[in-house]
Amino acid sequence: MVAMSIKPIETDQVVDIVFEFVQDPDPVFRWYALESLAKFSTFSEITRAKLGERLLPIVKARKDEDLSPREFALLAKFPSEKTARFLTEQLMRDGEEIRISTLRYAAFRALKEMGAPYYDNAIKEVHTNGAPGIRRRILLWEKSLEERGK
Repeated sequence: MVAMSIKPIETDQVVDIVFEFVQDPDPVFRWYALESLAKFSTFSEITRAKLGERLLPIVKARKDEDLSPREFALLAKFPSEKTARFLTEQLMRDGEEIRISTLRYAAFRALKEMGAPYYDNAIKEVHTNGAPGIRRRILLWEKSLEERGK
């Protein structure tokens, strides 16, 4: 980003550089890369689809302990059926550990941000195949978001 301020670089080149850091084993570099990538806001539909196709395998390949709620939020910026399926799987994960609960909520928020068709299909899947505890939790989250929106 500093280099861009000194000498402008094409956006595609910057995104390629940032994606290299998204794949870095160091979580600090990954966090900064995710934050930087989130700052980009003007992607064409074609570019957005390509970036989503590029980001999803990176996130899916992570071990559970390396997954980040920030990655889920970034995935929401690149909506697709594959991304929605992945986030739905994360939403339906079993376990009550704080880490799993946090990732589950991040998946919920990402699906919500992706919009109606993706979110609605995910909620149908959860209500059909999800555990009762997860269904209750989603209802609480939805109610909480509605109350905040008022």
